[in-house]
Formats: sequence, structure tokens, C-alpha cells
Amino acid sequence: MKTQFKTTKRPVKLGQINVDAAYQRRLNRAHAQKLADTFNPDLLGLVQVSQREDGTFWVIDGQHRVSAARIFLGVDWEDQDIDCLVHSGMDLEDEARFFGETNGGIKRLRPFDWFRARLTGNEQVACDIDRIALAQGFKISDASDALSCVVVLENIYRGVRAANVKEGPANLAKTLSMVAKAWGTKAPHPNGHIVQGLAMFLERYGSEIDSARLARILSEFSGGFSGLLGKARQRRDLDGGQISHAVFEIIRRQYNTGLKGKKLNALRKEDEQ
Repeated sequence: MKTQFKTTKRPVKLGQINVDAAYQRRLNRAHAQKLADTFNPDLLGLVQVSQREDGTFWVIDGQHRVSAARIFLGVDWEDQDIDCLVHSGMDLEDEARFFGETNGGIKRLRPFDWFRARLTGNEQVACDIDRIALAQGFKISDASDALSCVVVLENIYRGVRAANVKEGPANLAKTLSMVAKAWGTKAPHPNGHIVQGLAMFLERYGSEIDSARLARILSEFSGGFSGLLGKARQRRDLDGGQISHAVFEIIRRQYNTGLKGKKLNALRKEDEQ
């Protein structure tokens, strides 16, 4: 990452503006078409682009406005100029970080888009989460065959809802390890409610848990993690509260069933059997 770069206002041809999928969100074509339908060049504003060392231009902020201008202009749009703020001297990390900071404050990004921008920008927390997931056999992506519950993963990493915040990274690793043991690393994957509830369970009971027993119970749960999620939703509808807490309580009760010796205590008195 570089620390200094130069910014100038200048026209850039639409045909010269590229999009880097490493940090940019996916183009919403319906949104671009809507902008094109009411397009007013005077209201376009300044598109922010990075001019890389090879002379190419890469859009940082304004991808949908660029697409709308292309749709509006139709034939020969490549040779049309639009006014841009051109940032020179950035590397890919700078672009990704600038994109995340700009769009995170002005136009709210999808959680995964924000995570990807931070990851490309080499932000420590995002990189740590990605590293932990990969070590347990999971790829973080918004693709259908990948783990995508990045808000939950970060909450676990940061120790949200945990008694010991410092144990967050270790608890994330334990949680994803248990997911892999119970349901494997291939798609489909459990959603954030399941992952959060399991993380709460592991963090709460720690050394009281027999990992092999827990993995077996989860893997044999009727309907797999989808069945667990369905039961949790039913319990939430009856008792209120959050789905992740219902997941926690269902796992606790299943774990206690047939357990000889000391049982795992409930978090709330009303949950005691």
C-alpha cells in the first residue's frame, strides 16, 4: 500500500474506464438502466478513477453512473468524455480501501462487498477471517458454493456475545472446524444463524464439551443443518428471541439427551428442562 497519490480533475473517455472485480461490487443492471432512463449529464457528478502505472483507468466510485452513461449514449459511447477525479499513484490495495471507505459512508454496501473490499485492501481483520476460514477448508465468497455469512464470522472473530473477547479468533476457528466435522466443507453451507448459535455454544461450554459427541449429534440431526434451522425458527416463533439463541438451546438439549453425568446448564432459567 502506498501513502501518497496525486488527484486531478480531467476528462476520460468512457471506453478507457475499466472495472476491477477484485473489490468492486457486481453491476446492478436494473439500477444502471434506471439511471439511464432519467439520465442528465449535468447531474452526473465526478466519477472517481485510478490511473495505474500502465496508464489504464479503473473506476473506484461511479461504476453505475458510467454504465448508465454508456446505455444513454448508445452507439459510439466509447469515444465520449466524462469528467473524472483521477487519482494517480495508487496500488490495488489503495483502490480497494478508497472504494470501501467512500461507498461505506455514502452508499451502503452489501456486507460481502464491504468485506471483499477490505480483504483486497489487506485490512487485518478481513485477512485474518479469510485465513482462518481457509485453514478449516472453507472459501469465503458470495458464490453459491462458498461461505458468505461474513457479518457473523466477523462478530465471532471480534468476540461479540462472548465472555472473553480475546478468544474470538480461536472461537471462530473452533466453530468452523466443528462445522466441517459435522457437515463437511462442500456446499451447501449452514447460514449465519446456525454458525452464530454453534459459536455461542462452543464459547459458553468450552472444555465441558466432548467434540466427537457434538460432531456426531450435529451430523445425525434430522434434516441436517436445514432441519436444525427449521426447528430453531419454530422455537423462536413460540418463545421469541433470536434464531441463533434457539439454535444454541436446541444443540444444548440434544447434547444433554442420553448424556451420563453432569448436564450442560441452560443460559436462562426458562430453558431448563
